[in-house]
Amino acid sequence: MSGVLPKSTNANQTGRHGLTILQERLEREGWVFRRQDGDTDFGIDGEIELVDANRVTGRLMKAQVKSAAGVEFSNGEANVQVRVTTYNLWRQTPLLTVLFLVDTESGAIYWTPALAHHPAGGAHSLTVRFEDASDICADVNSLRTYLDSWCSARAGDAILREIPAYHRIYEELAKDVDGYDDWSLMGEEQEDVLRLFHGHVLRLRLEVGLSNSGLPTLDDWYMRNEGIWQETSPLSWGTFGELMKVVGPVYQEALDRIVARIENAELTVENQDLWNFVNRLKGSRVRQTFRDARSSDPAFHKRIERRLEKVGGLKYKFGDRK
Repeated sequence: MSGVLPKSTNANQTGRHGLTILQERLEREGWVFRRQDGDTDFGIDGEIELVDANRVTGRLMKAQVKSAAGVEFSNGEANVQVRVTTYNLWRQTPLLTVLFLVDTESGAIYWTPALAHHPAGGAHSLTVRFEDASDICADVNSLRTYLDSWCSARAGDAILREIPAYHRIYEELAKDVDGYDDWSLMGEEQEDVLRLFHGHVLRLRLEVGLSNSGLPTLDDWYMRNEGIWQETSPLSWGTFGELMKVVGPVYQEALDRIVARIENAELTVENQDLWNFVNRLKGSRVRQTFRDARSSDPAFHKRIERRLEKVGGLKYKFGDRK
């Protein structure tokens, strides 16, 4: 029919209203909210960037917003059904995705991490649960703390602090290269350690600006193992030896960049282990230490002691020391 125009459904209007409520709330915190262009339902509605005292932090997350004109809770929870295909998208997204449930009548905004919920095997949808205590209109600090913790755990500094421990793992693995019959199988514990180290190498290379393009994936090695030895898992020692002869040099390439980086870095409590590790690589036996003011700050210890008291684990109080 000529002259017929598209209609905006009630669901479209409620959805846009919910996005506006969320955007206004976050902007009152000084955060940046960037809407996803267009009316799509692919699992991502916008992007949020944390701002700290007017300083843009670069800490980003994706947002999926569900809206309803009145949210009903039962035993402190409200449930929303989500397609498994949408869940799969969240899993593939490299940034954290946070789900928001907006009550367009009351203006309340509830949140939960997307990957805190899991579908049952073979299901086409999953239930996402929002707690009534998670309303960011009442308190946004729980969301802020979660995002800070998530970003810190995945930041480059977190990867760098793992380097000394993973290098010790590498040295132990390297001792086993060509140390067993090629056809014999690795033990499960040894294979687990290898998996962890392999993942560390890939993350470390990306952190220092090196590409992993062309490197065989861990799955590639398992497929080779099956092709040569008719065993998928655990790896044979022969395939392990091949893997290490490929991974060893690319790991060393990343370490060389770390050494160059740390030589010009200021010593801090956060990087002192890495600093001393690099010096050991260069043959130095001198251990540098950095004394942080937090170690003698009563307020710092009090925060930890409150957490220990909650779990019944407090043994010592900073204020009682002699």
